Amino acid sequence: MKEKMFSLATVAIFLIAAFNIFAQDQVPAPVYKDGEFWHFRVAEKDFLTQSTRAVGGDYEVFYSGAKVGVKALREEEVQTREAIGNLRRMLHLPDDDDQILQFPLAVGKKWSVSHQSTTKKGKLENVTSEVSVVGMEEVTTPAGTFKAFKIERYETRGEGKTGGRRAEAKQATKTAGSSFIYYYSPDTRSIVKSYSEAKSESGDIAGKREIELLKFGSGGK
Repeated sequence: MKEKMFSLATVAIFLIAAFNIFAQDQVPAPVYKDGEFWHFRVAEKDFLTQSTRAVGGDYEVFYSGAKVGVKALREEEVQTREAIGNLRRMLHLPDDDDQILQFPLAVGKKWSVSHQSTTKKGKLENVTSEVSVVGMEEVTTPAGTFKAFKIERYETRGEGKTGGRRAEAKQATKTAGSSFIYYYSPDTRSIVKSYSEAKSESGDIAGKREIELLKFGSGGK
């Protein structure tokens, strides 16, 4: 009888421990405070339209007035619309159509996202993404070493159609795609490192980009 009770107690302890481990691995959405900032370095190469898409350099992402802002850290760096969009997404943006991050985060979680966006040439395109949280890894950047969720994302883009039933019924043709690997750290409440590779309509590499965290803090630089 005592052996049976001991066995049941052992099982109970194991289940409680397993539950606690599982609970700890689920991370809720971050909360940001005014004055907090994150510095990131962007390195890129092989972009086919480098003059218009280049966003390389050092940037500050900051939280102020319940909004996430971006500014270049050196005057010679051009702060383009694309730079602002890419850098803002290193933090969690609840209203972001791309849903780069979807909370609570947990290893094994998957989600799909579909929306429409407008290209720089004014054309409507459909964007579809498949996202998976594949594991936890230690990631080192100039800001330090962090335990982070590894997230893989594959995105396809195709020309969108507007107007009339015929156009609405017609499916968009997927013409280009991008693959992403990025790491979210609960300690920094941000993505600490991101790799992306874009492909053109023909399947050729259209550009590569790496973003990593340099430092983070609050109350100024």
